[in-house]
Amino acid sequence: MTDHNILSDSDWDVLVAVPFAVLLLVGYADGGLAPAERRAFAAIVDEMGTGARRADDPLVREVMGRISRDPGQIMERLDGQVGAGLPFYEVLAAARTLLDAMPRQAQALAFKEAMVHLAEGVARAWPILGRRRSVEEARSIRFISDQLGLGERVVDGRPAPGRTTAAA
Repeated sequence: MTDHNILSDSDWDVLVAVPFAVLLLVGYADGGLAPAERRAFAAIVDEMGTGARRADDPLVREVMGRISRDPGQIMERLDGQVGAGLPFYEVLAAARTLLDAMPRQAQALAFKEAMVHLAEGVARAWPILGRRRSVEEARSIRFISDQLGLGERVVDGRPAPGRTTAAA
C-alpha cells in the first residue's frame, strides 16, 4: 500500500518526473540520448511497474505504472519543463525532501534505490568502447545517488558491500 492519502497531486508529479530526470541525466551524460537508452528506459519502467515484488515496492510500482500507462503525455510535459529550464537537480532535491518526509521509509528507500537501478540500466544500454558505462555516465549515476541521499550505499542499483540501506 502506498501513501496515497498523504501525497498531493504535485507530490505525485515530482515522483513521476524523477525517472525521466534520471533518463535524461544519464542519457545525455555522454553527449546524446541513444535509441537503445530510450528502449532500456521503457523496458525497465515496464518491469518495475509490473514486476516489483518486495513488500516495500508499492511506491515504485505506482510511479512506474503511471509512466507505463501514458509515457508520451508525461514525456511531453517533462520536455516542456526542461525547455523552460527545469534543472534536474531541483527535481531530485524535491523528490528527496518528499521521500525523506514519508512515514513509510522502507518504501521511500526502495524508490531511491530503484532510481539508481534505472540509471545503471540506461547506462548499460549503450556501451562506449566495450565499457558498461562511460565515465560521464558513472558521474551522473553517482550524482543521482548523492542527490537522493544514498551516497555510496548503492552500487549498480544494489546495496554496496558492507553497507546497509535500512531506514532509520
